[in-house]
Amino acid sequence: MQNRKSVKKNFIFNTVLTAATILVPLITFPYISRVLLVEANGRVDFANSITTYFIMFSALGIPTYGIRACAKVRDDREALSRTAQELFIINMAMTGLMYLVFLLCLFTIPRLRQEKMLMAIFGCNLLLNPFGLNWLYSALEEYKYITIRSLCIKAISVVCIFTLLHSPEDYLKYAAILVFSNIGSCFFNWFNARKFINRKYIGKYEIKKHIKPILIFFATTAAVSIYSNLDMVMLGFISGNKEVGYYSAALKIRTALATVAVSLGTVLLPRLSYLAQNGILEEFRKNIKRSFEFMFLISIPLSIYFIVYARPTVFIIAGRAYEAAILPTQLLLPTVFFAGLSNVTGTQTLIPLGKEDKLLISILLGAVTDIILNLLLIQKLGSSGAAFATMITEIVVLSVQCIFIRQMLAEIKVIRYCVRPLAASGAAVILSGFCAGGIRGDMKEIIVSAAVFFLVYAAVLLFSREEMVMELLKELKQNISNK
Repeated sequence: MQNRKSVKKNFIFNTVLTAATILVPLITFPYISRVLLVEANGRVDFANSITTYFIMFSALGIPTYGIRACAKVRDDREALSRTAQELFIINMAMTGLMYLVFLLCLFTIPRLRQEKMLMAIFGCNLLLNPFGLNWLYSALEEYKYITIRSLCIKAISVVCIFTLLHSPEDYLKYAAILVFSNIGSCFFNWFNARKFINRKYIGKYEIKKHIKPILIFFATTAAVSIYSNLDMVMLGFISGNKEVGYYSAALKIRTALATVAVSLGTVLLPRLSYLAQNGILEEFRKNIKRSFEFMFLISIPLSIYFIVYARPTVFIIAGRAYEAAILPTQLLLPTVFFAGLSNVTGTQTLIPLGKEDKLLISILLGAVTDIILNLLLIQKLGSSGAAFATMITEIVVLSVQCIFIRQMLAEIKVIRYCVRPLAASGAAVILSGFCAGGIRGDMKEIIVSAAVFFLVYAAVLLFSREEMVMELLKELKQNISNK
């Protein structure tokens, strides 16, 4: 029997992992951007984005469906082993097929032939993808293992970046380091999986029952991938590697912040699936309410602060050569808020309730929006056009999902949870602007403005006795008194 893990402990582990996910790019990307420069960095990100599509097709919808399917049977080792093996077989078959298509494209499409060495390196990710089994560990809520494994691999990658990259000509080494981090995860995951599942042949596999839900999840994943990766691909084909480099810098800042916003949702998905499948709907709604509170508290101040201070942030993270990335960054940052909320409405609500079809509709509408806007805007506006298209797309996706769960949103009165974070952020940005105005030096401006902004934000929430903040303080006092 698998012991159900504590949500609090999982959240702590995931917080550590989230912190590492944010800190590693903050440590490495300033060095990478200055060593590789815009064009070489753009080449790597373009090739990586192309390969991501082949990995998506090879995995189908297994990365998300696998969490739900394995979470249902996690207390039965034999049933869990059978489910995991069935999904692995499907993944392996699709990977073999997609690698053949990958090779065909590599030798027939001129733009890809130009980057054949990069494409070949990233192709290793495609071949090894089935052995990752990340969906299995998420379903079992093994966040302690996930965190320790990830920290070790990230540490090795950081050392390799600083010791092996010295000029733009080292972009192939950079690609190899990125691939190494994935290979390392696959190796550890595959080796460690024997603790939870039997890897011996079981027989009498029921492959067919997985096909329909996997395809539904795949359609969703494909639609998401269109507006999360297509921007980079279209920029590479239409505007060239430099625009990809600018957009990549903006996207890295946005992704780091979005990782913070969705950290709780990553931990809650297996638990929410368990609650929904077992009809424990009252606790399910309570967890969704908490997710909305958390999302508003985190995503609103992050979005507002970094929109206002995008210029010094870009210069610190990427360097002065990336000045053209400032506007794309400002256009992308509202998506920290919109994507954070759609993580609650979609991933945490629609998926556990078995409403993948509704999720698919919302994302398909978003994908269509993104394609149309990219075609209209990239040619004239480059990376800024791609960023604007992404922002509008996230708004469309969130709006449609809110329509599908409007009854639940009305029941938990979700709107009231955004009032105090908005008011607190407004006060914080005014005071931080007053204190940091006129300061010379990007790092000094960020240090002063961030300190004032987040201190004022926290003070306003405490003064207004925001519900979640007060609960956290109460729990902290109890823990201290118990010691």
